[in-house]
Amino acid sequence: MASSVVAPPWLDHGDNAWQLTAASLVGLQSIPGLVVIYAGIVKKKWAINSAFMAFYAFAAVLICWVRIFDRTTTSVEDIDADG
Repeated sequence: MASSVVAPPWLDHGDNAWQLTAASLVGLQSIPGLVVIYAGIVKKKWAINSAFMAFYAFAAVLICWVRIFDRTTTSVEDIDADG
């Protein structure tokens, strides 16, 4: 039987997973940088609040990356096997 190809042959699922991992690591490195910048800009009593807002924003983006791009790293056979 011929299998239906969803992705072009040059698109490797491992490449997609690595791109997701690398982007997540870059996002995690950006959190301390934003915390330092925002802590220097705002008043002292709002520094912790600004730090947590930067952390929550990156956490939300990370969850979106995982939820949306998880579909691109699984093949049609994996989805069919799961049900």
